[in-house]
This record gives sequence, C-alpha cells and structure tokens, in this order.
Amino acid sequence: MEEAFFLQTEETGGMHTAPGVRILLYALAKLIGAQTILETGYDAGYTTRALALTGARVTGIDNLSEYAEFDDAAHAMLADYDNVTLIEGDAQEYLYYHEDESFDLIFIDDWHKKEYVRGEANAVERVLRSGGIAVFHDTVYHKHLGDIMDEGFKGWQRLDLPAPSPVSGGDMGITVLRKPKA
Repeated sequence: MEEAFFLQTEETGGMHTAPGVRILLYALAKLIGAQTILETGYDAGYTTRALALTGARVTGIDNLSEYAEFDDAAHAMLADYDNVTLIEGDAQEYLYYHEDESFDLIFIDDWHKKEYVRGEANAVERVLRSGGIAVFHDTVYHKHLGDIMDEGFKGWQRLDLPAPSPVSGGDMGITVLRKPKA
C-alpha cells in the first residue's frame, strides 16, 4: 500500500489539506463501503490518490483557477489508477446536472465564496446517497461556511473537527456530515 503519500506536505494544490484529513477521508470511505466518490478541487491530486486507494470510483473535478500548473502532475500521478476520472470544469455545474443519489462520499474543497458553496450544498443534499457522507474543508478558515452548514443539512449527523494546515499551522477546519438514511 502506498502509505507515504499520506504524509506529503508539498506546497502545491491541497497544501493546506492536513495529512490527517486524507487518512480520515480514506477511513470514512472504507467504513461506509463507498463505491462512488466525488472530490471538488482536486488540485495536485494528493487527496484524490488517498481516495483512489479505497478502490471506489473517484471523480475529481477542478476548474483549474488555482494551481493550474500542477494539473499535468496530477494526471501523471493518477495515471495508473483505473478508478479515477479527472474533469476540468465547474463543480457546482457538475453537481447540478448529476443524477440524484449517485455518490457515497463527497469531499468539497474548491471555491469558498458563500453563494457558491450554498449552491454546492443544495446539490450535495440531492446527489449524496442516503447514509452517505459529505466533508467540507476550510470551515474554520472561512467562517461563513459554518453558517451554510447550520442553515442546511438539518437532521444530518454532524462532526466539526480541527484540520491544521501543514504549511501555516492554522486550523482550516473540516465538517463531516452524514445524510440520514431514508
């Protein structure tokens, strides 16, 4: 198993995603038996690789507005993973047009503008399967994300956790949400 990548802290895309968050996402996916995973904002692909190791089908989507120079490296690093599809595009639009209840786990770490994330959150409620898990990154660093979590996702199990940046040491925060079973 490729365990060394969990500890990478390269200052590229995902540089503020703590190695522990990658381990948590991997463990959550395995725990719920995830077969389909979506990651928004795959950047350099390190978190995508952690998710790919679960064996689930992983779709990463990124508009390449940040760290576009690392996209080729992400594609190269993930080339041997038959279960990974990388898409250049807008995550909110992708979610809007995606089928209902089609993902078991979704990791949201892309554009943090309040209205954009609110739109993503509405779509996540629809495309996440019953009993599925959604994880939002940067919920402490971008405090307005907590408001969105409070406004939406009523009746969902919720866990707010620290997620220290391996670069700055500051708490980026993550929120883990579990959709109620139908």
